[in-house]
Amino acid sequence: MTWKTKHKSEMIKAPQTILSRLRELNQNGKLCLFVGAGISIGCGLPNWTDLAHLVAHETWLETDKKNKAIYNIATEQNPLNIARFARWELKENFNKVIAKCLYNNDIKVSDAVISIANSGVCRICSLNFDDILEETFKQEGIKCRPLIEGRRFSNNYKGVIIFHPHGFLPRNATEEAYRKCNIILSEDDYNNLYSDSYSWPNIIQISLLLNYTVLFVGISINDPNLRRLLDLKKRLGITHKHYAILRSPLTNPQAKGKKKQFYKQLKLFKESELTQLGVNIIWIEKYNDLSKVIKKIAC
Repeated sequence: MTWKTKHKSEMIKAPQTILSRLRELNQNGKLCLFVGAGISIGCGLPNWTDLAHLVAHETWLETDKKNKAIYNIATEQNPLNIARFARWELKENFNKVIAKCLYNNDIKVSDAVISIANSGVCRICSLNFDDILEETFKQEGIKCRPLIEGRRFSNNYKGVIIFHPHGFLPRNATEEAYRKCNIILSEDDYNNLYSDSYSWPNIIQISLLLNYTVLFVGISINDPNLRRLLDLKKRLGITHKHYAILRSPLTNPQAKGKKKQFYKQLKLFKESELTQLGVNIIWIEKYNDLSKVIKKIAC
C-alpha cells in the first residue's frame, strides 16, 4: 500500500461527521480542549519568537548592560536559549518581565476565544501563560477555575477547569505571586520535563490525553514534549483519536502555479505525520474559521 493510498483510506472523512462526533463527546463530558499560542496571538499577544525578543530587550535594560552587542547576539539565538539566558540574568524578576512583555500590546478578545468560553467544554488545558481565557469566561458570566501546580482540586468538579501545565501569569498578579509561579519557557525547563515523567505538567497532560478526546486549538503540535506524550498514549494501546484544527498549507500565498503541488504534498505529509501520533486534522482556511468550528461542537 502506498503512502498516498493509505492516506486516502484513513484520513478522508466528511468534516460534518467529525464535528457531530465532537459535539456528542462534548455533550457527554468527554471532550477536552488543548489551546496554544494561536489563540492568544489572535487577541494581540506576541508570538513565541516576538516574546523571546521582547524578553531579550527587557533583560538588557533590567540588568543595565552597557554593551548592546549582548542584546543583538541574544536575539539571534533560539527562543529557548534566549529564555534560558534571561532567566539566569533576571533571577527572581524573570516572571515579572515575562508578564510585562506578554501584555505589551492592547488586547482584544477574539471571536475564537469567546466561542471557547461558550462551548460547554468543561476541561481546558492551556499551554499559554496569559489569562485571556479566564477574563473571557468572566466577561461571559461563566465561572471557571484556573489550575496551576500546587493547587488542590477534585476531578469530580462539574464546572470549567482551565489547567495551566506551563504556568500562569495573570495581568493583576502581585510581584510575590509572579516570583512563586513556576513557568516552563526556557531550554532547561523543557529538559526537566523530559527527565521527570511524573512531574505535575506531564501527569496533567497525559491524564487528559488518556481520559478525553482532545481537540487541539491554536497548537501546531510541534512541541517535543507534547509529541512524546502523544506517543506514550499510543504505546499504551489507547485507541481513541484526537483532533487538531490547523490552517491548510494551501492558504499560503505562495501556493500557486508550480509551487501548488509542493503545498499539496505538504498537506498530505502533515496529515500522515499526525496520524502516526493518533491525531486527525480539521483543516480551516483562515483564523476566523476557528470560531465557526467551535460553535458547531458547542453544547
